[in-house]
Order: sequence, then C-alpha cells, then structure tokens
Amino acid sequence: MISTGIQRLDNILNGGIREENSIRFSGLFDEDHRILMHQFVLSLLTQNYKVLLVEFKQTPTL
Repeated sequence: MISTGIQRLDNILNGGIREENSIRFSGLFDEDHRILMHQFVLSLLTQNYKVLLVEFKQTPTL
C-alpha cells in the first residue's frame, strides 16, 4: 500500500492506495484540489516513487 501522506485519508482507504493502481486527480482548478494533489505527490516522492505531474488550466470561453 502507498500512503497518501494524509493519515485520515489513509484510514478511509484501509492503509492507502494499492501499488498497481494509477491515480488521476481531475476537477475544477481550485486551491483545495491542488493542495490535496500536491500533498499526495510530495508523499510519493518522499517514498521514492516516480511521479508524472501534469497540470494545466484553461480559461473558459464565453
């Protein structure tokens, strides 16, 4: 199991995320979403996992 770095989330996920899973964060580009994503990426990097992080923001067209 891979720890998310967030103890309460790891408890909900019964110890973290299984190693064979791919993780994708998607949704509105707000601060809460980015903080969760960056916390998880930081946790993975400190556990010596390789991470591919792609962030982009599109301005809505009216």
